[in-house]
Amino acid sequence: MKASIKKTSFKGEVLYIGMDVHKKSWMISIISRDIFLKRFSQEPDAERLSKSLKKMYPEATLKCVYEAGYCGFWIAEGLQKEGIDCIVVNPADIPITNKDKDRKTDKVDSKKLAELLRAGLLTGIYIPKVEELEDRYLLRMRSILIRYQSATKNRIKAALTFNNIIIPEEQLSKYWAKNYINYLKTIKFTQVSGQEAFTALLRQLDYYREDILRITKSIRELAKTEKYKNVIERLISIPGIGIINALTLLTEIADIDRFSCANRFRGFIGLVPKEHSSGERINRRSMSKRGNNRLKTMLVESAWVAVRTDPAMTLAFEQLTKRLNKSGAIIRIASKLANRILHVMVTKEQYVYSVA
Repeated sequence: MKASIKKTSFKGEVLYIGMDVHKKSWMISIISRDIFLKRFSQEPDAERLSKSLKKMYPEATLKCVYEAGYCGFWIAEGLQKEGIDCIVVNPADIPITNKDKDRKTDKVDSKKLAELLRAGLLTGIYIPKVEELEDRYLLRMRSILIRYQSATKNRIKAALTFNNIIIPEEQLSKYWAKNYINYLKTIKFTQVSGQEAFTALLRQLDYYREDILRITKSIRELAKTEKYKNVIERLISIPGIGIINALTLLTEIADIDRFSCANRFRGFIGLVPKEHSSGERINRRSMSKRGNNRLKTMLVESAWVAVRTDPAMTLAFEQLTKRLNKSGAIIRIASKLANRILHVMVTKEQYVYSVA
């Protein structure tokens, strides 16, 4: 008669897994409520990790964590599909001591993440859905191309200045209109080598202009889809918010319901001041460097439009400039604009101009 083998079960046990993820390998540290259990390295593969964990610790409740970075959210999505709880944390939110700074290795980092997760000291960031990430990527790519285009324009201006080529006043164009670019193509250098280099810059400029036009058309088509159409119509009723800005807001925010109040929403954008206060002494400093810089920059630019078109914003700006410089005042207008954006998105109502 064969003896029966009793399988080990970890049912009822909660295990905490810290992951230090890199392009070619992941360092995994596993701890229980009381002790350190195991550490190992493996190739980047969420499905393989899931199978290994479930084989080693059958029926255990598994909780994983790793730092947000270049690898994105596919690891968390892969583990969650396998029934494993996984959060992604902002590196800036991880408590760190001087001792941690002196000794930093993959093994140390993964174990520390597991210990902090067990202690309840880590809060995961929002994990966007795949379609949200890809829509966001389209908007971000447009911004990247615009930066490349600006860099190319600066190189063209530098080349003209360096070679003492003066553009006639009647040909100059602040916005690089088509006629101005056509004029640049008529400029002749003394040497074939110089001409070829300058022509290469102009070809690069044409490439970026065409690509930006193409991607802008795609963005406008995306804005017409059922997913975004109605909310964009409400957002563009806010002064300073156009279709591109509205869609940027929607793709960066993803889920407006994750913000429980206006302070959290402004904090996500980065429109909150640093504060160092003690007792009766309150010391507020410059704006926090944390937040979504893309949205922060966009709202500051929109705020300048708002103060010229919305009576309520105009009045608020005039009052603020009595005690602040214009830069400080426009930041506060941007903060007010963020409040209005939140209100429109939550209430699903159009923005109403007022003088209040």
